[in-house]
Amino acid sequence: MLDSASWLLSGVLGAIAAVVAAGLFLKLRQDRGTRSLQTLPSPPGNWLWGNTLDVLTAAKKGQLAPLVFEWSQQLGEIFAIWNLGNPLVVVSNPQAIEEILVKGQGEGTFQRDPKFYRAYEDVFGTHIGNQVGEEWKWRRQAWSSSFNPNHFYDRADIFVDYAKRTIQQIETQSDSGEIVTVDPLFSKLTMDIFGYFLLGITSEDTSNTDNLPPFDSEKIAAALGVLEKVTLLQGTTQVSWLKDLPNQQGKLYRQAQNYLAEVLLPYIELALESAGKIGQNSTSDRASTSPAFQESMVAKLARNPKYTEPKQLLAEVKAALFAGHDTTAHTMTFAVGELALNPSVFAKARDIADSVLAKFKTLDRAALKELSYIEAIVKETMRLHPVVTGVPLITTRETTVSGVSIPANTTVRPSFSTAGYNAKMYREPASFSPDHWLQNAPDSDEKILLFGFSLGPHICLGAAFALLEATIVLTLLLHHFDWELVRGRVSLEELEQNITVFPRDRLPVRFTVRS
Repeated sequence: MLDSASWLLSGVLGAIAAVVAAGLFLKLRQDRGTRSLQTLPSPPGNWLWGNTLDVLTAAKKGQLAPLVFEWSQQLGEIFAIWNLGNPLVVVSNPQAIEEILVKGQGEGTFQRDPKFYRAYEDVFGTHIGNQVGEEWKWRRQAWSSSFNPNHFYDRADIFVDYAKRTIQQIETQSDSGEIVTVDPLFSKLTMDIFGYFLLGITSEDTSNTDNLPPFDSEKIAAALGVLEKVTLLQGTTQVSWLKDLPNQQGKLYRQAQNYLAEVLLPYIELALESAGKIGQNSTSDRASTSPAFQESMVAKLARNPKYTEPKQLLAEVKAALFAGHDTTAHTMTFAVGELALNPSVFAKARDIADSVLAKFKTLDRAALKELSYIEAIVKETMRLHPVVTGVPLITTRETTVSGVSIPANTTVRPSFSTAGYNAKMYREPASFSPDHWLQNAPDSDEKILLFGFSLGPHICLGAAFALLEATIVLTLLLHHFDWELVRGRVSLEELEQNITVFPRDRLPVRFTVRS
């Protein structure tokens, strides 16, 4: 009996010693390649696994972005987060970020970090957002014509029509004394608008042609939210099988993927059939497509020679729906919050909205030219509340950032959230001041940077779309309502995160219809 116990104890101690020895060997080997980063400030962490547990816990709770922001405030403009000996270099100096995104990505010194984007591809499929090199270039070219800003300004009526529906819903709820939670409302609104341009979903019906599934904006947004969360966790943990477990999380993931495929594939098949790419078996019983569908982004993509399979376009459409609604919805939510907390900005914007609508009666191209202050509100919101707080990149060769030598194959993350508070670039950075962006004219000596759409070769294709949409919605809200936040500033401080960041309480607001 004693011999058995001794043997068991020896075995346990031997296993522990082996694990510790392997950890030490791994750490020493990694340290040799990262010596130039050892002197960088970093958050307190375990000697072996660094900050891994803090990062994983925060990601699971939806608190990773606030944690990195807190560390940035404490540690300065460049610091390292350590994961089992692997560094993640966080950069928040605006000029350094501009150099990384514009010159660094342009020259190829920085590329998208494969550790995160593999997760993005695994969950959403292969699409423009997770490709590099030639695979990214031809996709970028294929999408570019659909995002011509002039096209959206010419169809400002679409944005206005959908926004008026939301106005009517808020009026109904406020008349009955209801508190309006605006983030889900904006999520539906932005999904509906982007659904029109992406899939040709008309405002009159739930579907644009017979025998196609209804386009339920709220269900689609909820399913995409599940995919976002899984992408964040998988990209953080580098574990791909968690979503496949037979637990509740795995069940929700599979349900979300199946639902999105069931709803979106018929539209994609119809687009490919119209382009002569697939046969008549699946869509021959459908009515002729609407003009909106014929001019939709998916129809244009289907005519591109390199898109030949439904699976290809399904990945592109899922990613586009996520990027085309989520970011703008959350930005408008934060803007509503900041306007409620800044009466002088609210009053000035209200006067402009009333004046422009009195003059033009609607928000067409001419009217929009006079709404630069309200567009500046959107940009200022993106500075203080970036819903995409940074981009994970990797160095392809040794380079220097802010005077620090960065080895090849090092993950570098520009931090948009911290850069927006840089006092050297933004006067009184904690204040909500749209004037920051009105002084940023081409002939101004003061160049300030907007990171909300990123910069450089990978700048957001939908930047003009998002600015136009948010400007129109905020203008109409200001014209029709007064409002106050139910929970005050705390709604803007308590955050949640999937991939994008949003108020945890989704911003409950008490609206009052103007007489």
